[in-house]
Amino acid sequence: FWSGCRPSCTPGIHAFDPPEHRTPWSCERIDSSHPDCAEDHTDCIHLGCCKNKSHKCFMKDPGEAFCGPSSPKGWLGHVIRPHHLLGDASHPDDLVHGQDLSKHWHGDLHSTHYWDCSGQGCDADHLQPWDKSKYISPPEYAPMDPEKFGGSLYGEKIWMTGATSDAVSDLLGPDANNCGSDNGGGGGCGQCLMVKNHQANNKDWSIVIMRKNRCPPWSHGCGEGQFHMDFAVP
Repeated sequence: FWSGCRPSCTPGIHAFDPPEHRTPWSCERIDSSHPDCAEDHTDCIHLGCCKNKSHKCFMKDPGEAFCGPSSPKGWLGHVIRPHHLLGDASHPDDLVHGQDLSKHWHGDLHSTHYWDCSGQGCDADHLQPWDKSKYISPPEYAPMDPEKFGGSLYGEKIWMTGATSDAVSDLLGPDANNCGSDNGGGGGCGQCLMVKNHQANNKDWSIVIMRKNRCPPWSHGCGEGQFHMDFAVP
């Protein structure tokens, strides 16, 4: 998707657009009175809102959601909503982020592990044109040894990816580092946490884990206000 601020707009292809976005402009206006929401029967999983205000964004399966008046039989049926209802989740106004977590520790993080061969939520918006068969997790999302890729920054022993609850997304702040976007979970794609487990065999080890997915509120341990992160481990 591509949009931009300009004094006027002519529908069609604009020669000076970046090559990867050189597709016809619709010139549809996007502002507070014309939000960037999905049309009926189009995928809304990373928007969480519908142009038809009487309709909702219903989850069909873990990778797709569509706007409509009700959830068809056989769908998961969860309603996807923007986590930050005021403004763009990529630019929240009142969050503190970018902290050096090697110095400022936040206790009581609860975690489990998972591995999902399908794609991670932060990446779905970047797969254009959409092709569900190509929506997969690359091997690099599994745990990696920093010493094989230039070395650690904070003395961490492992790099990982994972899925966060919305409470953790709030702490991480907006999407960053060109690592995807996820309005449904309030941002945080591409942001990282440093984690230690004092019950681990190597309790002095720390890991850096990047948010690449959302642990939605209906998942165990990820309800409203719960500080939770699932680690991606094959």
